[in-house]
Amino acid sequence: MEFITATFQAALLQSFKIVEHVLKYAETLEQSDKIVEHVRKYVVNHSAQIDELREAIKQLEEARSHVQHNIEAAKKNLQEEDADDLEKWSDGANKMIEEANKIISEHGAKMMCCNGWCPNLISRYRLSKKACQKKVDLEKYKEKDLTKEVNVVGGRENALSTRGYMEFKSRESVCDKVMGALKDGKAEMIGVFGMAGSGKTMLVKNVAKQAKQEGLFDEVIVTAVSETPDFEKIQEEIARNLGLTLEVNQDRTDRLCKRLKDEKKTLIILDDVWKRSELDMKALGISFGNDQKGCKLLLTSRDQCVLSNDLKIEEIFIFKVNPLEPGEAKSLFMKGVGNFDPKFQKTVDEAVAECGGVPLAITTVAKALRKESPDHWSSSVQKWQKSKSVGMYGPHDAVSSAIKLSYDYLESKEEQLLFLLCSLHAEDQEINIDNLLRYGVGYVPSDIYDVGLGVFQGAYTMEQARDSLNASIKSLKDCCLLLDGNDGGTIKMHDVTRDAAIKIAKKKFIFIVKEALDLERRSKSKDLIGFSLPYGYVSEHLERLICPQLKLFFLFNHKNSLQIPNGFFEEMKELSVLSLNGIRLSLHDSSLRFLQNLQTLCLVGCKLDNIAVIGKLKDLKVLSLAWSNVKWLPKEIGNLHRLQLLDLGNCSQLQVIESYALSGLKRLNELYIENSFKQWEVEEQNASGNASVSELNHLSHLTTLNLHIPNARIVPDALCFKNLVRYKILIGDNWDWTNTGFEISTLKININGSFQLEDGIKTLLKKCEVLCLGEMKGVDKIQYRDCEGFPKLKYLDIKTNADIQYIICSKELRPIAFPVLESMFLRNMIKLEKIFYGDIETGFSHNLRKVSVEGCDSLKFVFYVSKTMLRLQEMVIYKCKEMDAVVKRSEHEIETKDYTMEFAQLRILELRFLPNLSCFNFDSESFELFDKKV
Repeated sequence: MEFITATFQAALLQSFKIVEHVLKYAETLEQSDKIVEHVRKYVVNHSAQIDELREAIKQLEEARSHVQHNIEAAKKNLQEEDADDLEKWSDGANKMIEEANKIISEHGAKMMCCNGWCPNLISRYRLSKKACQKKVDLEKYKEKDLTKEVNVVGGRENALSTRGYMEFKSRESVCDKVMGALKDGKAEMIGVFGMAGSGKTMLVKNVAKQAKQEGLFDEVIVTAVSETPDFEKIQEEIARNLGLTLEVNQDRTDRLCKRLKDEKKTLIILDDVWKRSELDMKALGISFGNDQKGCKLLLTSRDQCVLSNDLKIEEIFIFKVNPLEPGEAKSLFMKGVGNFDPKFQKTVDEAVAECGGVPLAITTVAKALRKESPDHWSSSVQKWQKSKSVGMYGPHDAVSSAIKLSYDYLESKEEQLLFLLCSLHAEDQEINIDNLLRYGVGYVPSDIYDVGLGVFQGAYTMEQARDSLNASIKSLKDCCLLLDGNDGGTIKMHDVTRDAAIKIAKKKFIFIVKEALDLERRSKSKDLIGFSLPYGYVSEHLERLICPQLKLFFLFNHKNSLQIPNGFFEEMKELSVLSLNGIRLSLHDSSLRFLQNLQTLCLVGCKLDNIAVIGKLKDLKVLSLAWSNVKWLPKEIGNLHRLQLLDLGNCSQLQVIESYALSGLKRLNELYIENSFKQWEVEEQNASGNASVSELNHLSHLTTLNLHIPNARIVPDALCFKNLVRYKILIGDNWDWTNTGFEISTLKININGSFQLEDGIKTLLKKCEVLCLGEMKGVDKIQYRDCEGFPKLKYLDIKTNADIQYIICSKELRPIAFPVLESMFLRNMIKLEKIFYGDIETGFSHNLRKVSVEGCDSLKFVFYVSKTMLRLQEMVIYKCKEMDAVVKRSEHEIETKDYTMEFAQLRILELRFLPNLSCFNFDSESFELFDKKV
């Protein structure tokens, strides 16, 4: 019997060999080529078809995961139709994945016949063909990923910054009462009032922060109302924090009302409400009653009557912030002024008394006196008292005169001018620091500085000017004349500080126009040197200004409907800084060509036509066309040989940059082309055509660069990268400009195909602070040697990379890799075996704070127990099939018996979808986490 069985098996195997021989012979027959290819594909190479199907399933699963995230965001954004479309797509993906997995399960069961003795050729053929077709279906379905078409917007966490806040005993009762009102179900609107500079905003933010930490609210939103409110801006601020987009042609009020109704518990803080505001809550989209019992309003005002009479808030829910008690005022002053000889105590007591218990006045005066020698304090206080006695500064003399005193004590004219430039922005506006840089470079007050040097005297490059600007901003913050903005790269002015600054600016013939009457009065002023029309103050029609001495002109507009008249600039020939936001301008017919002294030209979010005329403004140092509709950058721009900064960011319609338009800008320091032009030519053109990236090699003074290069093979060499100080560079497809940070050197690389790192990219890798790596075939580990160990890298993100086996290989570490790394994200790296390979003690940063590992199927553990863990705050491990522990001991620790596992700062630990996880620590016998402390 055994002989018969063996013989039968041998015969079957022999028959299969005969089939293979027949196929080989058939290859020589021209007419059977297609048959041979068909049989080889579906019978001989049947396993390859199944492997390709598995890969297609994995790709569709990743797309499905991304879609699930966007379904939630779409629902949050009230995009019901989009959410429905995404859910239909997701349901279809689930069905297709299920069908594909069924084919794979059949593959193992039906591949053999005769009790496993013989391959089943018919089943192989049928299943292979089904697998091949299903793979094609999955790929086509993935291409319909609707997230590419649906504009899903996520919200942002509003900054409840209470930096510098001091708790005072006299205000504990106010904080407790406000907190009690927030917990009271009957209180829908709560009011807090007090004089200007008394610290109302900081107090309510601190209480709101506490309330959120205690779980009273899911969302806390802060928005400023101000004396002349912009209600559309208030709506947009609230909506943005809720992850909701408000389009121009929509019923904005209804959408916002519906969104707030859906939100469980929301606290909205409306800061600095004036009587003139005439707030209509329902018109804003904020309503009360049973439909929105989770929404509460917390308002601050300088006037109690505004809260009780105008807004009808119940008296029991209105609370006053009083001036500080004398002892508290003295403590706050002492903190600001620092140590001093007791013999000056009398002068200090006089200064504290003059501040009237107002925190803003106290800190401002204290910081001002700190800059002076104590011997001069007495005369300074006397001068301050005199200015108050003559009523120079209106109803808030204590604060306003204190600000003037601090202004007088600023160390340089540069700081004073920057302070006045900030006052030319709208009340409560987030002031962009980059804009201040651009204005300061171009502003030439010739009575103070050498002609041509601008505000930043002695700064001949943008980098020098930036350093000078940052130093001045720090000094102004130290003096309490400026505040941190809510967003990175911005600053703010307290409204009282701004009022005082505007009064100072007027004495220097620099005006901010608040009403049409002011515009009419100043439109023919021969002495005027600075003029600002901030958001909300611009009428639909502008008359020509006759201001022959004008140096600065700012116009900030929300809409593109405002048309600048053709002869508008004819009587402004001394203009050195021109900034226009959101206007329509015909450059071909405009009087812009008369502005031959212009050094800064910012046309942001504007509707423009042919911009070739700009090439005639030979003295330009700064040119910004950001967010504008420009489609063509002509070669005439290359005539701006003194240009130091060119901003083409977010010009979504820009399709053509003519050859040599960039290479002619020999002095260029900063170039911004993010989220904009990508149609780079492969090589420099002899005739007219699009620019090539290699033209950047002519810009030897470049220190800042933002751009996207879709084709990695046209990346220029290291020449144009060697002097870069900051950059955001995207290489390859499928990248966007989100999460690129502010003033951070960011590099994102995604290369579809094998690729050798060139010198240009290596140069960038040595300097980058943020590194994101996508697909890079043939790369099994990150190369450190050529990149000097990534000495500045703080954020590492690697995703969808099928070849990398190790992140760190310490045998190659000369010097140590990632010495300052703080965050690491690893996603969908199927071959990753170890994050660390070798001696971890010398191979990784001790600053690591956040780690996320997802979809790394070959990874069995994450960390060696080491000093690396000491600062770890957050660790998320998700969907790693083979992981059986999180940490293990290194060989060094086993040999020396030096074994301590400390996670002193760990706050978040997530372990999800880890089917093989048996313990947290390889050497532990039970699944106990940190002695049951977590």
